[in-house]
Amino acid sequence: MIDIDKLISLSKNILFRSLMSPMSLNQKILAIILISSMVASIAIVSNVMYLYFGAYRSINFLHFSIKSVKYNITDSYVSIETVICVENPTEFTLTIDYVEFTLWLNNDRLREREPKRMFSDPLDLQPFKNNSKMIKIDNVPSAKVVGQSPKIWLVELPLVLVRDVPFLGRVRLQNILLPEFIGD
Repeated sequence: MIDIDKLISLSKNILFRSLMSPMSLNQKILAIILISSMVASIAIVSNVMYLYFGAYRSINFLHFSIKSVKYNITDSYVSIETVICVENPTEFTLTIDYVEFTLWLNNDRLREREPKRMFSDPLDLQPFKNNSKMIKIDNVPSAKVVGQSPKIWLVELPLVLVRDVPFLGRVRLQNILLPEFIGD
């Protein structure tokens, strides 16, 4: 990034020299306007580039992982609680509003048509921090879960909506596959 203080001191030196040189008043005014617009343009371009690359980093460096998978058996159905951890390694605060969620166990989808899951409250991602969210799936037939060992859980996020992305506002992330989680 361009050091703004050095740029301003350099432009002051050039401006001072141009004012002290034997030029007409119109030439001096033109030099002042030219130097001022150059400094303003460089400042604006550097700020836009900072936001543009910040948006790129915000979207491409978000990291999703499975923190834990727990299940409770009731009658012939299972209730599964999956905790998803999201890491924000950027300097921007982001918000996840919406997630579509599919859970797999040992390469078998737990339901044929998994309903879309929307967070009841948004998941705020502070800069350089992790945040977790629990997603619960009810009424999974117990035959699909009980008796399988080892249990290799896989989470697919077909759609994630991220808000407050610099320069872009709201972004759709598609087809995110989380690393496997081996549990009991």
